Amino acid sequence: YGFAVEPLGDVIMVDGDTDKIIRHWRNNSNRIEIPIHSLLPEVSANHYPGNPEEYGYSPSSVSIDGQLDYWVTLYDAVSTIKISGKTNEIIACAECPVDNIITDGRNVDPDHMWSETPTYGTSGIEGHAQGEYGENLIKPTVVETCKNDDIVVSYSNPLCSFIVRYDKNGKVLNKVDNQGSHRYYPGE
Repeated sequence: YGFAVEPLGDVIMVDGDTDKIIRHWRNNSNRIEIPIHSLLPEVSANHYPGNPEEYGYSPSSVSIDGQLDYWVTLYDAVSTIKISGKTNEIIACAECPVDNIITDGRNVDPDHMWSETPTYGTSGIEGHAQGEYGENLIKPTVVETCKNDDIVVSYSNPLCSFIVRYDKNGKVLNKVDNQGSHRYYPGE
């Protein structure tokens, strides 16, 4: 769960278990829950299993900018979206600046599927929805807003991490890798 507090004490929370954004206003009992699939119907239709209520966006972090709009990292959708603080509609999107390979935990050949030495690899099966044969290697974990309303998003996987700075419209400004050799597969 992630949450951010507006200057007047109103709260925006993200719930990765239910794929919802929850807004609570401090000075009254108003509370709304926004299912993320309602904001992204074209995205959920293109991901396995194609049912918006079964696809996991997994919001993990939220940060409020100077205009009281807010950015939410979508861990499983591998993107960060900017939502209007007034209308609760998406107004920008920041996408991962590197190719994100989908991993397949086991070979899809039934003879080898449950062997003691399963084959691991990446799924390059065309014509299938993202997420159908595994998961993304790189995921956005945290978003923070800068003074000038730029954002910084950290991306991670089990082997490494990097951060990316975006402008207020989601355009990449700078990417900083961790020092040393590249330990993630950039798809090159």
